[in-house]
Amino acid sequence: MQHHTTTVNFAIDGDVAEGEVYTIATHTFAVRDHDVDVVVGGRYLDKYAKREATWKFVERAIVTDWAHVNDPSITDLSHPITRNTPTGSMAADDPSYGFFSLLRP
Repeated sequence: MQHHTTTVNFAIDGDVAEGEVYTIATHTFAVRDHDVDVVVGGRYLDKYAKREATWKFVERAIVTDWAHVNDPSITDLSHPITRNTPTGSMAADDPSYGFFSLLRP
């Protein structure tokens, strides 16, 4: 699962602000005997307030603009650019566990 932040728009007025943050979220789910990919494009509509010199979220709404479902998954790691790279996972066998000593997943 990965969430990518793309375009961001903010308006600030004193100690309050509003923001619109575009995202693309990719998910792969295990379903019985195969994987299913869900890719969602959307936006976070946020309101913020500055309290004691720190900006905090006050409210958030999530908007879905589009979604693609691939059942079964269309992930293909056979291309030369990905073929010999480690494959990530959501478990302790993810390559980051052995790579990092300070930044733990």
